[in-house]
Amino acid sequence: MPAKDLKPFIKAPITCLAWNKDMSMVALCPNSSKVFIYETDCAVNSNKWNKEPKYTLDDHAMTVVGMDWCHSTNQIVTCSHDRNAYVWSLGVEKKVIREGKQVMIREDKWTPSLVILRINRAATAVKWAPSGAKFAVTSAMKQVRICSYNVDRKWWAAQTIKKHKSTVLDVDWCPNSKFIVTGSTDYKCRIVSAFMPDLDSR
Repeated sequence: MPAKDLKPFIKAPITCLAWNKDMSMVALCPNSSKVFIYETDCAVNSNKWNKEPKYTLDDHAMTVVGMDWCHSTNQIVTCSHDRNAYVWSLGVEKKVIREGKQVMIREDKWTPSLVILRINRAATAVKWAPSGAKFAVTSAMKQVRICSYNVDRKWWAAQTIKKHKSTVLDVDWCPNSKFIVTGSTDYKCRIVSAFMPDLDSR
């Protein structure tokens, strides 16, 4: 379908976006600290999309510049110029009291989990590993963080790759989730091991 037939419903630059597995929803950031998730009908014609977002993710303090939607776990990871990253989960179970009894309910909202990045410069991009067990975050700190979930501490912890000489702008994964390829402003593309024994030897 020609581009002229598509009517935009957000009149702002899009800094990043990601689709869910069946392409029934799209998450995007209109050059702000917020991420909007829209329901679609998987059609090219945007006139048939819902013009109002179904969900809004708004925990970041500065522009969101990286986002990825894990198709195996249905979790979204976002990173921002505020030097933070969040992993968002839909329908997290919550304990409530009903009629004097404690029951578990699943809320229809996205709940953030903070990632301990420990960076002092802006994050620039983020990408889930194909396994869905970890993800990589690039930054202007000349480093890449490989993040995985710490079950005991209940947060996402990061390990550091320091082989770059300048800002790392983008990252992608090898299909076996053991290597990453990065692009940096030091004019180099690197293939680096991101092997984590506790995850990748299973």
